[in-house]
Amino acid sequence: MLGETNLLLGDYSGAQNAFHAALGVKDAPRDVAAEASYKEGWSFYKLKKYQEAIDRFEEFVRRYPSHEKSGDAIYWIAEGSYQLGRYDDAWKNYTKVSDLHPPHDKYEDALYGLAWSSYKLNEFSRAAKEFQRLIGMLPQGKFAVDARLRLADCYYAQNDFGRASIAYQSVMKLYPNSEQTDYAY
Repeated sequence: MLGETNLLLGDYSGAQNAFHAALGVKDAPRDVAAEASYKEGWSFYKLKKYQEAIDRFEEFVRRYPSHEKSGDAIYWIAEGSYQLGRYDDAWKNYTKVSDLHPPHDKYEDALYGLAWSSYKLNEFSRAAKEFQRLIGMLPQGKFAVDARLRLADCYYAQNDFGRASIAYQSVMKLYPNSEQTDYAY
C-alpha cells in the first residue's frame, strides 16, 4: 500500500522504491507481483526515466502477457519510445495497441500516437493516412481539431498546397471558437 500511497501523493521515487521492494517479497501472490511490476514501470514513467519504464513494461508484458494491463503496458512502451525520439519503436507499439480487440481504452491515443510517430519520421504520406483514419473513426474525439490541423500540415509538407488550404479552412469552419484554430490562419 505504500507504493500506491506514494503514487497518489505524487512521490514517484518513493513509489518506485516501494514497488521494487514489493517485487522482492518471496512467495508474493502472482496478482500482487503483477501489480507491483506494472506500477514500478508507471513510477519510472512519471519520473521521466523512460528507458527504465520501457524495460519494466516490457518485462511485465513478457511475464504477464494476458494480464488486463498488458495493453496499457504496451501503450506506455510506445509513449516512452516516443519521448526518447525512437519513433519507429513508438509506431510499432502504438500499432500493437490499435490492433487489440476489442479496441483498447487507449485506442484513440494509440491512433494519435501512430500518426504523430509517422509525422516525426517525416513520413508525411503515412502520417496523413493515420490522421485521416483517426478523424474518420473518431470525428468528435479529443484529438479531432489537432488531427485535422496536422493532416493539413502533412499536405503542406508534401507540397500539396491545395489540399492543405482546404484542410486548414475546414478547421476554421468546423472549430471557429477553438484556441487551436488560430494556427490555421
